[in-house]
Amino acid sequence: MVSKQKHILILSSWYPTEQSPYLGNFIERQASLLSTEYQVTLLDIQTSDVVQEPQVKTFDHKGFREVIVHYQKGSTLITRKRYADLALQMGFALVENVDLIIGNILLPKGLIFASAKKHFDCPLIYVEHGSYFRAEERKKWGWKERVVLKSVKKYADGIVAVSPALREDMKADFSNSDISIIGNHIDMNLFDYVPKEQSDITRFLHVSTLDNKTKNPIGIIEACAILKETTDKFELTIVSDEDPLFLEESVRIKKLGEQVKFVGPQRWEDMPPFYQKADAFVLFSDYESFSIVVAEAWATGTPVISTSVGIAQHMPDFLGVNVQIRNPQALAQAMLGLIEGEKHYEPSEIREYAHMFSQEGILKRWNDLIHKYAK
Repeated sequence: MVSKQKHILILSSWYPTEQSPYLGNFIERQASLLSTEYQVTLLDIQTSDVVQEPQVKTFDHKGFREVIVHYQKGSTLITRKRYADLALQMGFALVENVDLIIGNILLPKGLIFASAKKHFDCPLIYVEHGSYFRAEERKKWGWKERVVLKSVKKYADGIVAVSPALREDMKADFSNSDISIIGNHIDMNLFDYVPKEQSDITRFLHVSTLDNKTKNPIGIIEACAILKETTDKFELTIVSDEDPLFLEESVRIKKLGEQVKFVGPQRWEDMPPFYQKADAFVLFSDYESFSIVVAEAWATGTPVISTSVGIAQHMPDFLGVNVQIRNPQALAQAMLGLIEGEKHYEPSEIREYAHMFSQEGILKRWNDLIHKYAK
């Protein structure tokens, strides 16, 4: 194992801001996990509407040092780049003796990974979490995205995808690279198993950003409307940090007010009871690179009804059931099958499987990779 004195600098294209406090919060958890073994600094540059000159804030945050530089947006491409470069250099000046850089998420800020490698002259591990490598999205890339990709490919010493599904999508661009897989982690003590309360109502749970481009929450509502034609003895709780107004209107139109309930933003540590009370977790996404919510469900012994995406891709049947993408009828049928008890799920088996995403398991994978690349 590499000594805790090794200093890791973490960068990311996504990270929580005052305007978007949940954006990339898994990067925050990554930094906290690695800080249990290493000295960790997380540096992020963020645009601001209120500052004229760059402002730097540093915090001791959940075991690691956080350096945030706020800077003026700029009105042109040239000024935006100049202000961003200045902010980045100000951040670099507060970071010393870096042994390894971990750069998360290529777009939109992946150029800062290469800048950091050149500045600190140390290895760079590039980690991808995003969904834009899938073929239909990759075709939409313009020159800016291609420039970022070219730069990161040139300077990255190691490449990581968070799931086998994402690695497959990345192979078209990294065909000559050995792409490691290290998933996001969950706290198995926090997301613990609690026996389900017996009820005449079958309880389903959905947790997401409600982005209709990928998460297809409208499709879940459509499935609930189909399901209600057979039975109304079910309840779906939707937890999201985004405004559910457009979904609430759909629920009203389809007269699902008794079945579908909405819950606003929750802290990570407040999420376990939602899973523990649910009889099944529902995910109906068109695409997922990982899907931490599926791992959280499994950790609590909760079966999953999901499209074949992310870590739920081709999942063993003891974990739940896969349904066809964009097929609300198939989702409704799977939900009905769970209501009618067509299959018994053993919570202990489900939870045991989730241990591959435990803090200890993911940290071991990181230790192996860091030992390979760190000075």
